[in-house]
Amino acid sequence: MNNINEINNFVSYINGPIVFPRIFRINVNSHIQNSQYTNARNRNRNRNRNRITAYNLVRKRISEEGFLINVTNGQVIGPSTNIIWRNLTPAEKNIFRNYAIQIRSIIGNGN
Repeated sequence: MNNINEINNFVSYINGPIVFPRIFRINVNSHIQNSQYTNARNRNRNRNRNRITAYNLVRKRISEEGFLINVTNGQVIGPSTNIIWRNLTPAEKNIFRNYAIQIRSIIGNGN
């Protein structure tokens, strides 16, 4: 029961007028340089590249926002991400799809 309240509070926080626009700002270079998506070995490059999805980028941004307010429990982050993802408009989801395509393209080119 406690997690349900935490999830609802966290979703409300993310959907707030200050935080919600911020989740759409992704530093592509940061994702390429500092994330688990990049691996120097070619054999892992395609496998890691395929893990980059719009949903995973949303989850990462929501997790980063949670970190700012000390919400790090995966049992809160996961369900919150699901709720937020389901409530995004197709246009909002496309923003993350475009980021994912861009990141996969850069990794695929070996940059």
